[in-house]
Amino acid sequence: DPLPPGSPGPRAQLPPPVPVERILASGDLACAAQALAQACDQLNAYYEPWRAWGEAARIEPLARLQARERAPFTGLCGEVPRRHLPGADALDEMAAQWQALLDFGFWHALVRQHGLSRAAARRHITHLLLAVTGPQPAAVSEPRPNRRKSP
Repeated sequence: DPLPPGSPGPRAQLPPPVPVERILASGDLACAAQALAQACDQLNAYYEPWRAWGEAARIEPLARLQARERAPFTGLCGEVPRRHLPGADALDEMAAQWQALLDFGFWHALVRQHGLSRAAARRHITHLLLAVTGPQPAAVSEPRPNRRKSP
């Protein structure tokens, strides 16, 4: 749905696609959270001219577009933790928290009200997404060789 003539922003341009396959194929939770934060940053920046003033709901093509995106996005916020934290407690609560942290209102407050750069907002949002999941086991690494010389 192109936006009506006279709408601010790029009328003929659709919002940037969310790279769902890349996010779900991420090797670990941190990479998936980072990719999801990046995708939401791009979406939030795209929708900002309308959402900042509460216009999104009043512009019918935009409202329809956002409604179509909402269910898949909610599913993605649940699928990422489920894939990387199988058997974790409270996955539904975790998905709701992720969705809230990725919401336009939170992003807009960080970027516009508090003056963070978009890169800083993405970094902080990624850290908060990971904090919601609770402590994770440390990565297993190979033992380092003993470099001490025997007497």
